[in-house]
Amino acid sequence: MKKSKFYYKITALMLVLLMAVGCERKLDELQLATKYPTTPEVFIDGFSSGLIYAAFAGSKPTAFQVDDQVTYLGTNSMRFDVPNATDPLGGYAGGAFFLTAGRDLSGYNVLTFWAKAYQADTINEVGFGNDLGANKYQVSVSNLEISTTWEKYYILIPDPSLLKQEKGMFYYAAAPQSGKAYSFYIDEVKFEKLGTINHEVYKICNGSNLNVTGSTGTYKLSDFSATFNLPTGLNQTETISSSYFTFTSSNTSVATVDSKGVVSLIGNGTAKITAKVGNVDAVGSYTITTGGPTSTATNPTLAQANVISVYSDAYTNNVTIDDYCEHWEWGVGLSWHQIITTEYSFGSLNGNNFIHYSNNNDTWGLKRVIAPIKFKSNPKNVSSMTYLHYDVWVPSMSTYTSNIPTIGLQDAAGLQVGVTATSPLETNKWVPVEIPLSSFGIDKTKVAYFVFDNFPSDIYVDNIYFHN
Repeated sequence: MKKSKFYYKITALMLVLLMAVGCERKLDELQLATKYPTTPEVFIDGFSSGLIYAAFAGSKPTAFQVDDQVTYLGTNSMRFDVPNATDPLGGYAGGAFFLTAGRDLSGYNVLTFWAKAYQADTINEVGFGNDLGANKYQVSVSNLEISTTWEKYYILIPDPSLLKQEKGMFYYAAAPQSGKAYSFYIDEVKFEKLGTINHEVYKICNGSNLNVTGSTGTYKLSDFSATFNLPTGLNQTETISSSYFTFTSSNTSVATVDSKGVVSLIGNGTAKITAKVGNVDAVGSYTITTGGPTSTATNPTLAQANVISVYSDAYTNNVTIDDYCEHWEWGVGLSWHQIITTEYSFGSLNGNNFIHYSNNNDTWGLKRVIAPIKFKSNPKNVSSMTYLHYDVWVPSMSTYTSNIPTIGLQDAAGLQVGVTATSPLETNKWVPVEIPLSSFGIDKTKVAYFVFDNFPSDIYVDNIYFHN
């Protein structure tokens, strides 16, 4: 099963195509297919030549308009009307401005624009590189705060030399604030070459040096980002595509890595995956030692009608996951303080996907996994179910293997109950576990978390579901 995130269906079918008008293609843009125009403008009082707008699936198709009443410069701006959550035409605003051919943006290092709103609001996602196709060089800033006055915003191009034929000029996605509608304006959208962009820091694995165990199969690296210093003096972090990185494996006889950050394990031993953006070393690494499962968990055979699935390839009704490992923090002062630092990744073997939890070092130095799987935004009613099932695989090299694992469920009100096993887990094999739901004294009409607690430092899990 693949990692679930807040993507607004931005790679889905186009609902609206609005070809920009009022601009004639310049003669110097009619070039050979091997040479693309270097036009920096996206929207300056109107669309630049050849630009197309497409609303994302599920968004309100009329959310975007050209406005001649509120502008930063000139006569027109882009107005975005985010709908109410219950709007029958779409529950959010979102779309991409793209080209069918492409432009050479290698001479620029940043996308800039001006924005304002009638009240301080947040744009959930804004960036470039989304062309409703491969989105190979997509870059975005999340939760961009905009004020009631016009302000300039910046989105860094991590490696401009790669953008010789970029089609995705600008995109956005904005959800209602507390379910309510609002509007914002964007103007003067263009690519620039600025000398005031400094201190770029690129990260893989969120900047962590992960040490995990694996098996024959594939693992996809995640959490790619870039942080840079704005002309205002503030730092800004953005999410960037894996395509900006050049990945290297320290031992290709153990593991190889492709341009998308997919690690393939092919032998026994240890390999360290590192990366660069251009000539800049990225912070973070992924060191993997073979020793994980070499087979898949037994495929569930229960009918989907009798199952509420949290994570399993066998079912299509998996819950919407907010976070596969929410990093809880709790305690009293420095004398009793706990921070969950467990990392997770996704692996695949023979076409079957699983989750790998690892690298937990809590405040007390214990090597154990505490992994709260959160689906609180869409809690599930499991009151008609009688059992909880999961499959787990523990490597023999995993530390803290004498620990007795606990499974916890937490309801939407925050009440959590755990059930502790009677013996340590078996190692080097998939172990199916069944727990009666009657063991959990919580509100089973609003289950919001599934929690692995006191597990060994490396575990592989699959087929998490409730059933009757």
